[in-house]
Amino acid sequence: MRGGSMQYFFLMLLLFIASISVPCVAQERVRTLDSILQTLTDTEKLEFFHARKFLDYTRASSRHPVYLLEYRALAQKLGRKGYELEAEHWYIVSQSDISNVSANESLTQYLALLRRTEADNITSLQPQILANLAMTALDGTHDIAFAFDYALQAVQSARTVRDTTMLGLALNLVADAYMRSGNPESALPYCKESLVVRETFQKRNNLGQENLVWTLHNLGLIYEALHYNDSAFASMQRAVSIAQKADEALSGGFALKNLARLYLQRGDKQTAKRCLDEAIVYSRRLEYTLTYQMQLLTDIAAVLRSLGFYREALAEAEHTLEVAKRAKAMYSQSAALRECALAQAALGNVIEAFRFQETSRLLADSLATLNTFRAITETEHRIKTSRENEVLLVENLRRAEERNTAIIFGIASILVLGGIGGTLYFRNRAAFTRRLLEESERTSRAVVQATFNGMEKERKRVGRELTAYAKEQGR
Repeated sequence: MRGGSMQYFFLMLLLFIASISVPCVAQERVRTLDSILQTLTDTEKLEFFHARKFLDYTRASSRHPVYLLEYRALAQKLGRKGYELEAEHWYIVSQSDISNVSANESLTQYLALLRRTEADNITSLQPQILANLAMTALDGTHDIAFAFDYALQAVQSARTVRDTTMLGLALNLVADAYMRSGNPESALPYCKESLVVRETFQKRNNLGQENLVWTLHNLGLIYEALHYNDSAFASMQRAVSIAQKADEALSGGFALKNLARLYLQRGDKQTAKRCLDEAIVYSRRLEYTLTYQMQLLTDIAAVLRSLGFYREALAEAEHTLEVAKRAKAMYSQSAALRECALAQAALGNVIEAFRFQETSRLLADSLATLNTFRAITETEHRIKTSRENEVLLVENLRRAEERNTAIIFGIASILVLGGIGGTLYFRNRAAFTRRLLEESERTSRAVVQATFNGMEKERKRVGRELTAYAKEQGR
């Protein structure tokens, strides 16, 4: 009984020491968008999803941007239920679409939002934000290195969360970045993979025609750069055909403009002019996304100038300049001014051409300064983030070392106390056994002595009886 009590005591001591020596690390669970969605009422869920579908319809049908503002208001309302980051994402998208903010400001907002999603571990939003960063850099600030970096991150993020829609977009953006940096060979595999992803998605869901048009459009540009002229023409024709059937104004406008350029290379100026006329009609429907409208109009003006329609080219360039001034888009203003200068020069108006060219140069210098400042700021932030990560890593290593030390100390304490307890236990057990042996030996001696005394008494009794018997016989 005593030995069992000792064992129970040391077992409880062991459990107590283990509980205070090994820390329990509790991981805080971050609420995902799916779990947040469960907090909404059925009415709010319907409002949210109908609004998102309505937003897609608004973009596809090129309606007035007021619908984007209504969607933003609903997203902000749902933000109070936990959709803060989702609401802010669409807020930035709507601002970018109607050009209420500059490209640099959009980049700053997207970067801040990306860091918040990383801090909150909301991975489902990251592919969209990374892709928007890449698109803004490509078409807004025209920082190819910046765009390439975030496009590759968008590909990796989309693969991680298995977002097929964003994967197709991100792959296309990587191809676009390679193309703009003059490397069509590297762009081709990314664009082909994007085409496979988007064709598969379109066949399964009967959605995504505009996305498919963009990839085919870029694939045509890549084939053209690689001098695969027949493949370039076929890809661009297919892009135009899909855009016309789906009535996609944005992607269709760019595809028609580039198809006109390919017809011009083949010497078919009449067909090229018809393509441009249709592209101009599409461009007038892009009031909801001024960034792409300005880019398309500038490109159309350049192709019109190549066709020899100088006055029409000047008209489109001047229209682009008005839109760019209204949107306060400096890069688009610079490009429109440069196109105005070329059209005026082609018309023989040298003084006007020089004036436009000089204004364009001044704006370009200002843009270069802004981009340099943004690049320096982003580099400084990355260095700061890297240092913060290093400090965090050192702190985690220190905590891990302290935890391991505590574990080792706990195990050592358990072993020492266990050894002491074991020694005491076996020592007590040996003393108890020794006492049992001594008592057993004393008992044996007593038994032997009692037996010997009994035998001695019996011997003396028998001797007395024999002596008495002999005396009786002698008489």
